[in-house]
Amino acid sequence: MKVSQLDKPGLISTQIIDRQPLTLAAESTVADALVAMAQSGKNYVLILAAQTLVGILTERDVLRMVAQTQTWTNRRLKEVMTRSLVTYPAVSKPDVFEALKLLRQHQIRHLPVVDAKQQLTGLITYETLQSTLQPTALLRLRTVREVMNTAVLCATSNDSLLAIAAQMYTHKASCVVILESTAAATRCPVGIITERDIVQLQALGTDFAATPAHTAMSYPLLPIQAQDTLWQAHQAMTQHRVRRLVVRTDSDGLAGLITQTELLRSLDPLELYQNLQALETLVQQQTQSLNQLNTHLQQKVDAYQTLKQELEQANQELEQRVAERTAELEAANLLLCQQIQTLNPAVSPAQQPKLLSAAWIKFCLKEIPLPLPLATWLDRHPIYLGAGLTATTICLIEGLRQAGVMVPAPFLLIMVTAILTASTNGLWAGLASTGVWAIYVIWAALFSVGPPALSGGVAPVSLGILMVLLAGLRQGIERDRYQALNQLLISTNQSLDRQIQRHTATLQKTNQQLRQEVLERQQVETALRESETRFRVTFEKAAVGIVNTSPQGYFLKVNQKFCEILGYTAAELIDRHFQEFTYPADQPRGLQMLESMTTGQKIQGTLEKRYVRKDGTLVWANLTIAAVHKPNGQLDYQAVIVEDISDRKEAEIQQQNLIAILEATTDLVGMASVEGQTLYVNKAGRKLSGAGEFEDLSHINITDMHPDWALQKVQQEGLPTAIQTGHWQGETAILTRTGEEIPVSQVLTAHRDSQGRLQFFSTIMRDLSETYRAERARREAETKAVLLKEIHHRVKNNLQIVSGILYLQSRTLDQPQALKSLQDCRDRVEAMALIHEKFYGSASLEAISFNSYIRSLTQNLLTSYSVGKQIELKTEIEPVSFNIDTAIPCGLIINELVANALQHAFLESSQGEIIVKFSIQAEKDYELIVQDNGVGFPATIDFQTQTSMGLRLVRTLAVNQLRGTVEIKYQNGTLFCIRFPIDGKVKITA
Repeated sequence: MKVSQLDKPGLISTQIIDRQPLTLAAESTVADALVAMAQSGKNYVLILAAQTLVGILTERDVLRMVAQTQTWTNRRLKEVMTRSLVTYPAVSKPDVFEALKLLRQHQIRHLPVVDAKQQLTGLITYETLQSTLQPTALLRLRTVREVMNTAVLCATSNDSLLAIAAQMYTHKASCVVILESTAAATRCPVGIITERDIVQLQALGTDFAATPAHTAMSYPLLPIQAQDTLWQAHQAMTQHRVRRLVVRTDSDGLAGLITQTELLRSLDPLELYQNLQALETLVQQQTQSLNQLNTHLQQKVDAYQTLKQELEQANQELEQRVAERTAELEAANLLLCQQIQTLNPAVSPAQQPKLLSAAWIKFCLKEIPLPLPLATWLDRHPIYLGAGLTATTICLIEGLRQAGVMVPAPFLLIMVTAILTASTNGLWAGLASTGVWAIYVIWAALFSVGPPALSGGVAPVSLGILMVLLAGLRQGIERDRYQALNQLLISTNQSLDRQIQRHTATLQKTNQQLRQEVLERQQVETALRESETRFRVTFEKAAVGIVNTSPQGYFLKVNQKFCEILGYTAAELIDRHFQEFTYPADQPRGLQMLESMTTGQKIQGTLEKRYVRKDGTLVWANLTIAAVHKPNGQLDYQAVIVEDISDRKEAEIQQQNLIAILEATTDLVGMASVEGQTLYVNKAGRKLSGAGEFEDLSHINITDMHPDWALQKVQQEGLPTAIQTGHWQGETAILTRTGEEIPVSQVLTAHRDSQGRLQFFSTIMRDLSETYRAERARREAETKAVLLKEIHHRVKNNLQIVSGILYLQSRTLDQPQALKSLQDCRDRVEAMALIHEKFYGSASLEAISFNSYIRSLTQNLLTSYSVGKQIELKTEIEPVSFNIDTAIPCGLIINELVANALQHAFLESSQGEIIVKFSIQAEKDYELIVQDNGVGFPATIDFQTQTSMGLRLVRTLAVNQLRGTVEIKYQNGTLFCIRFPIDGKVKITA
């Protein structure tokens, strides 16, 4: 069946095709195929006919023929090969996953690659796929710290090898790390000693008690740290061909030890499942954290919205208050302008404050520049400013008067000064200015120092003082009120500015925090989506089936691999109970596991069971089940890792069969490591060596199983030849527990991996004790046979001499009765001599062909007694062989009966017929019949009481020696029928 390539994305690699598969012609025999498979180490042979692929022969086919007990070694491959093939099209870019799917879908282990003309171009197997699909990604994801062993057996560099070996044996450790010092602060590793080092040193005859560790340790150590990945550790082991790495800390101290076992354990399906479960738990935690963060951010957003509304409301209130305060200030300014206008109606209310202020400021501040400290001091002390300005004006007027210059209207000038001072610097400046002027006027009036125009009379002076005082008070009060209102407005504006700045800063900080939290939330969401994507891809693309089931056992979620295992689609599996697809015999165990999960007795477990596929076939699966609980402790669902182990089960069955074969064989079959450590010995080997049936032999080295001469032969001849050529065969010996030396024929085989590295040795030893004994027995038997043949030859010669003597004696006699007696004796002697002659000429000394013997015997009798007569002798003898104890009685009986018929049955006739039959009746009795058609045996003579020598001899031999019976019948002559049992023992009588 040819499968077309599907247009699906996959992993493309040309390395999955073996371009040099093992092939044979269809006319080759099965024996040729077995030899080719054994030499190449492959478990298949592709069958070609005219360069076209026509079939395949695998180990499974050989096992089937062995189980059916067929005679198949000489049969043609075209007669026993598998013709229905699943092939893969020859393309430039083969898809790894598509090839793997075909192998699993059709449950085959070999996928031939053919072109359009059915020409073979290669082969895809699980081994080629495994070489392409290396689990390096998982090794790159984990660190050495996760799997290293921190409980490390240590010793110092000065310790003896004997102490280290004892320490390794006591703790059952495979290595010891050598330290500079055992102190906790200076645990610096400098080397390592392994079991292989101990074995090699033992082979070299090293004195363990006198040799310190630093002279035998392996150094320097490869640099590896706990934070390095398992992939780096794997590369270091592969590159340097070591099986252990010492893990160092950052300060070069001892952190632990990592071995190949830990690396392989990290790829265990349970570990993969735990990683997936941890990933799923991490996704759930991140989702929960993201939800909490989302809720927190939402709360902050709500708080921000509330704060924003409060700020907007506060801004509105502030704007309203500013507007109200502005209106109040505008009203105050209007009131001040009205008051100024009231004081000076000639000037408009809008121009008067501006003109007066401008003139005064220009005169006092612009025209008379003052130092800054003096100006500041005057602003803080308005009394001194008002008094000073008025005093200055009075002094100026008085000076001009003393000089003869009369100032017009000095009173008005002084009053204007007081009013301007009050309006500019406030009430206290106006009062000070008015007070100075009043003092001066009173002083001038009392002491008559000034002109009348300046001082005046009492009434003018009093009225002037009152007017200046009232004007100063009014202007000062208005000025102070204006300043107070202005100061209040400035303070209010500054307060509003500070509040706005504070709220603005708070809003900016809040916005910054919100932007940061939103960014973090986006990053978390991105990481979560990536994590979910990785988890989804891992779930769907996993090389094992992954299933989530409800607490009741219904499928909630399945991946593509699980669908391929059962042959269903995901839609056909969801919401269906797992028992619907479980083989009936395995359903109780599945229900028991489900009950233990739902009741909380177990949180995880493993189970092997069979599923029934959609096409009705069975598939073995290994289930790793874990219970996933909700935060409240209630069972949420079960996570199940399903691994197709059909091939493993089949391999286990084949392995069990092979082990059964190995255990049933009578030869010693064993395995040993490269160091010579015993790995396996079958039952026959344990019995042969004297070990117990269940005794642990792992501590025994192969050097302990051979005597010195055999060990020397194995080490100097066997091992080098096996390592170089792969096999060695020779005769050695095995040493038992009792010290007995047993000779064996030994076959030694060196086994290598795919890279050609030596892995282990296997041996087959066959006990030659029986062979040697049989050889000695055979040589003794050959010697005895030669002697026995010589005895038969000499007995025959002696009997022939006796026969000759009887013949010579008969020539001296004239009595017929005596001559007849001598002739009968000669016939009997000749019959026995003929038997010894047959044994002498036979290939076997145990039995002779009775058929040949009877023909020779009867022919000799016919020649002796049928002179002048035409007697026809017929023999009907079934092929049978007799030993000498049975052949002699039978030969004598036939001799007597045939001779009797030739002498007495045809006295009245010259023609006749004698028939001799010998047959097997019902597979339990022999039957001998001697029949003639002569005159017949006289009816008046009783055979049982007949005393003649011949008949008495027949009766004695048949009954006493052969344990048989004799029967005589009278019909057309005489018929003697003798029966004796096949398994009857012959009795030897004197």
